[in-house]
Parts: sequence; C-alpha cells; structure tokens
Amino acid sequence: MKIMYYVLIAGALGAMARYGTRLFITDRYNILLVNIIGSFLLVIVFDYFGEKNILSSEACGAVGTGFIGAFTTFSAFSYENVSLFLSGYRTEALVYSVTCLLGGLLAAAAGMSLCHLLLRGRKEAE
Repeated sequence: MKIMYYVLIAGALGAMARYGTRLFITDRYNILLVNIIGSFLLVIVFDYFGEKNILSSEACGAVGTGFIGAFTTFSAFSYENVSLFLSGYRTEALVYSVTCLLGGLLAAAAGMSLCHLLLRGRKEAE
C-alpha cells in the first residue's frame, strides 16, 4: 500500500512538471520535448538508478510510473496529431508523429548507452 502513496505523490509532481513546461514552451513542441525527455529519464531511472541500487525497485517504480508517467503523455501527443491532421496540416502531422517516435527511441537509446558507459566505468574502477 505504501508504494501506491509514492506513485501518487510522484505522479502529482510529474503532472506539475509537465504543466510547468507549458508555461515556458507554449506551442505543440512542448509535448514533443516532454516525451523525448521522459524517454531518456525512464531509461536512466531503471537502467542506472535501479541497477546501481541507488533507488529501490519500489522507488524506481514510483518515479517511473508516477513521475515520468504523469510527465509524459501519449494522449496529448495523439490530440496534437489529430488536431494538425484535421486542420489540414497533414504533412506536419506525419512529421510530428515520426519525430516523436524516433526522438523518443533515440532518447531511450542514448539513455541506455549512457547507463552502460557509467556502469561499465564503475565496474572497471572496482
């Protein structure tokens, strides 16, 4: 039951962080940026903090599911794409979709590569 409170608190903080980004980046690229950052952070949380036991598995779950889950958003991404498409911006909708997908995958791959480098460096130092 305790983990549910952690997810709740982390989720509230993630939602506030996402809202905060809209205050600084007001156009549709806000969702793109948030989702790419979230893809990078999720890998860091699970592959580095989890692997190094910096965070417990419960804390990784709370941060990953709660904070990052609330910070990123597939529903807003979908809304942005449908809005662009229905407004006649079909090419922009396609480019936006591909950019979000590839950007998220590249960010996750970059996070994973960084984690592997950090973990390998740590193991060599020991």
